[in-house]
Amino acid sequence: MINRINYRPWLNPGKNKEKTRRIFCLLALVVVILAFPAAGTCNATAAIKLGNEVLLESYYHLIEGKKVGLVTNQTGVNSRGISFIDILAVTEGTKLVALYAPEHGIDGTARGG
Repeated sequence: MINRINYRPWLNPGKNKEKTRRIFCLLALVVVILAFPAAGTCNATAAIKLGNEVLLESYYHLIEGKKVGLVTNQTGVNSRGISFIDILAVTEGTKLVALYAPEHGIDGTARGG
C-alpha cells in the first residue's frame, strides 16, 4: 500500500521512466529552439521607404499638375519627420487644395463628436 502523505511520483523513476524521458526530451527541444534564432532573421536593417516618399520619387507623375486633397493626421510625416502637408504645400507642379482628417483633427487634439 502507498503512503499517500509522502507519495511523490516524480521522484519514483521506475514507474514513470518513459513519461519522464518524454517530458525531458520535449523540454530540451524547447530550450534548443528558443536558444537559436530563426534562420531567416538577421541583424542587418533593411531600407524602409514610406509611402509618401515613394509617391514623390516614383509616382509623382500621377499628381503632377493636379489639385490634390490629402487624407492625413499627425502621423503623416516623411522619414525625417517633416509633415507631408508641408512637403506637398511647397512642391512645384502640385497644388494642395484640401485636407481631410479623422474625427480628432489633423493634429489629433480636437475633441470627438
